[in-house]
Amino acid sequence: MKATFLAASALLLCATAAGAQTSPPAADPGQPGTPLEQDRGYDKPSARTDAINAPNQAERAAANAAVAARPPSRTDMNPEAQAQYDADLAAYLTALRTRRQIAAADERLHERQQRAYADAMYVWRLQAADCRAGRREACKAPAPDPADFFE
Repeated sequence: MKATFLAASALLLCATAAGAQTSPPAADPGQPGTPLEQDRGYDKPSARTDAINAPNQAERAAANAAVAARPPSRTDMNPEAQAQYDADLAAYLTALRTRRQIAAADERLHERQQRAYADAMYVWRLQAADCRAGRREACKAPAPDPADFFE
C-alpha cells in the first residue's frame, strides 16, 4: 500500500514537471522587453552581441595589435630611469638579504636560549629529586639560572 502511494506520488510529480517544461516561454530571454541604455550585450554570445560589437571590431583589433607589438615597458626606459630602476632593485635585494640574515641570527639566538632553558630545567629536576631524596644541600640551593647555561 505504501509503495503504491509512493509510486503514484512520483508519477504525479513527473507529470507536473513535464507539463511545466512543455509550455513555451513568454518572451525571448535574449531580448530585453525595452531597450536598455548602453546595453552592450556582453552577458551571452548572440547575433545581437555581434551586431553591437561590429562597428568597433577594427578599432579593437588595431588596439590589440598595438599592445601585442609593444615591448615590455622596462626596456623602453631612458638610461637615467634604467639606472634608477637598477639602483632600486639592488637596494631591495640588499635589504632582503639583510632581513634574512637578521632573521637567521634571531633564530640561532632563540635556539640557544631554548637549549639553555632546557638544560637549567634538567638540572633543577635533578636538584628537586635530590631534595625529595633527603639531601639538605639540594633543598637549600638556589634554582639554576638559565643564563648560566647560555653558550
